[in-house]
Amino acid sequence: MANLVELVKQTLLYGNLDKRALDAHVTSVVNQHQLRQQLYGLGLVAFVANGSILPRESGAGARSMTGGVVSFKFPKELELTIKLADGSTIRGMGIARGITVITGVGFNGKSTLLEALELGVYDHIPGDGRELVVADPTAVKIRAQDGRIVTDTDISLFLGSLPGGKDAMCFSTENASGSTSMAANIAEALEVGCKTLLIDADSSATNLLVRDERMQILIQHEPTAPLISVARALYDNHGVSTVLVVGGPRDWLAVADQVILMDSYVPSLVTKEAREIVRLRASNVVENDVYATNGSRSVALRGIGEFDTRKASTTSIPIETAKRDIVHDSSRAPSEVNLHSIDQLVERGRAKSVSSWLEHLAN
Repeated sequence: MANLVELVKQTLLYGNLDKRALDAHVTSVVNQHQLRQQLYGLGLVAFVANGSILPRESGAGARSMTGGVVSFKFPKELELTIKLADGSTIRGMGIARGITVITGVGFNGKSTLLEALELGVYDHIPGDGRELVVADPTAVKIRAQDGRIVTDTDISLFLGSLPGGKDAMCFSTENASGSTSMAANIAEALEVGCKTLLIDADSSATNLLVRDERMQILIQHEPTAPLISVARALYDNHGVSTVLVVGGPRDWLAVADQVILMDSYVPSLVTKEAREIVRLRASNVVENDVYATNGSRSVALRGIGEFDTRKASTTSIPIETAKRDIVHDSSRAPSEVNLHSIDQLVERGRAKSVSSWLEHLAN
């Protein structure tokens, strides 16, 4: 008990703390909150401050890279100056609502920028390098997830008909393919109120992103409606923006509101050049005018009330921690949950909370 009392004194009493460090931390958090709250009023889905350090030391950790790192420099065309809660002002790049394509050759910073945006829904500690990289708090990273379980999810807007007469409006499977898993991930994100989809083509199902012109001729009865066909309607009808990192399929240039080129970790706005390319080399993208109403559902839990979630179809899913420092000791987790493909779940406490809820729902 004496040790506990001493621990409380040293960690919770203001007089025993490093006041300068604590004040800096509080100021940083307040600035991030206030900056994130300004995004909607500014017509943005994200903001990246000039001088931010986006690369990490390794893919398995959160420490910023040191030595030879290129700090973020905004393109003048996207420059914004924003006043923070502490009265200071910052300059940086704003990413507008709508459809944004981030492109460039490999190893030039496309995915690094997207990874910073997907974690921009969280606050960062001083010294992280991404303290002033913020994103729409509802933003969700979308990816293909081969083998995932899908339960009673409406994916009919992407997959009209399925083999074996399966109902795409109430789709369930124990082993989803790349396209069906990605369609389900999008549908589930929209169900819980996502207003910004963050997508990297490298971790996506290609046939759900775009349909190749030659393959359209060969496969005339393709049931898949790719995201490129509904992205505009998704924004116009529901205000859901798409930020896509892509290096290959050029058809996305035809539907993009803005195109950002990453070259040696430095962004530039190339929307005009992209539109000229589209004019000279016409695309045959067929865009749907309407994206139907987003689905919604709730589950009544005994003695608790309703939650916007749904009952798990299994009671145990193994935790994988090889790639991310999520659960240090999986044997002590309340239940086993596979978190391998949940890019935005990066903290041990959240992981344990999720596993506890899934265990509760399954029982």
